[in-house]
Amino acid sequence: MSGPSRQPAMITCAVSGGVVNGNPNQPRTRSDVVAAAIEAARAGATIVHIHGRDDDGEMAGSADIFTSIKDEVRAEVPDVLLNFTTGGALGMSFDERRQSLQARPEIASLNAGTFNLGPESFIFENPRWFQDELAAEMAQLGILPEYECYEIGMVVTSIELAKAALKPGPLHMVLGMIGGAPATVEMICQFATMVPEGMPWWVTAIGRHNVPMMAATLARGGNIRTGLEDVAFVGPERHPPTNGELVKTAVELCKIIGRPVATPQQGREILGIDG
Repeated sequence: MSGPSRQPAMITCAVSGGVVNGNPNQPRTRSDVVAAAIEAARAGATIVHIHGRDDDGEMAGSADIFTSIKDEVRAEVPDVLLNFTTGGALGMSFDERRQSLQARPEIASLNAGTFNLGPESFIFENPRWFQDELAAEMAQLGILPEYECYEIGMVVTSIELAKAALKPGPLHMVLGMIGGAPATVEMICQFATMVPEGMPWWVTAIGRHNVPMMAATLARGGNIRTGLEDVAFVGPERHPPTNGELVKTAVELCKIIGRPVATPQQGREILGIDG
């Protein structure tokens, strides 16, 4: 094995998400999210991806919530990279969704297009004007954008956004969402061929597809994401118990494939984030 497939692999753990996915072990409250992020970092995650929850378990997008999560996580695992959502939760306004940026994470998601999400076809709105405003605000605050793509056309938009950015971030393909691109090896390969030379990239596979899709991504030189936001089942009627267990599986998979796991500091170097 040679070339990019030998490079350290960054593992992101998405600890909770903005949708209740049916797994009773999914973190519910703000304190749960903090504990899950700390656990994931200690298990080997390079990056933790955060959606806000309040103390009553409601989805929350306020800057205060995100700041409190950031401070409590940093107190226990100061080195881990923090990635905050701007996707928020279903039904949040654009202004609510951008509040997370005021907590100044090192990375934030930037969704690269609108699509019909889920079996009820909820319209997950990400118009271009909102993308451009988020990109400008991230640039002003020194936050690296992570361009999230749910179908192949969004990769084209993401590359346009990256070319316009003073400091472009990585591309992230989210596969297996109802309404988006399917979680297949063929889709990973197509996505990989579209990524500009030298740009880091991730793949997430939602649902039951996580481990085989992570293996294919690692073999192609990409980075991987796991976590209770993405993985509701690890077998028939069997829910994953914790984010830490999912990260440990990802770490073992990296070893099997022959990719060392990137430390947070290595992740900063790969992504061009000042330490």
